[in-house]
Amino acid sequence: MYDLSEQLENEVVEAVVSNLSEQSGFQSSDYVAELFHALLSYDHLIKILFSGDRQGRLLTVLKPQLQKLFLPLYQEQSDNPEKAAILLNFCINGCYYAFMENRAYGDEFVIQVLSEINDMILNML
Repeated sequence: MYDLSEQLENEVVEAVVSNLSEQSGFQSSDYVAELFHALLSYDHLIKILFSGDRQGRLLTVLKPQLQKLFLPLYQEQSDNPEKAAILLNFCINGCYYAFMENRAYGDEFVIQVLSEINDMILNML
């Protein structure tokens, strides 16, 4: 049962990530909006697959995929690869939790605010 759940979780995350373009990571806030719109397009499945005690698994499965996609781009834009890795980690974790905990304010508003924050972080590279 858990093998099937994990397989379905991985498939949903791969589908979400495949909707992201690599270059959007440096087109300002585009990738934050792209990521959350991709997640929202699978919202119904995500709520089913990552419910209850499996809720934390979404970030666990998603984060390595996002790091693989965006870390090289962050590091290319920075003279300090360690700083780039920390900033990307902060963006992934911070945006994820801020989105999930603030959806009551409206998804589009939260995405807009997170995109603005991401712009500030990108300027730190």
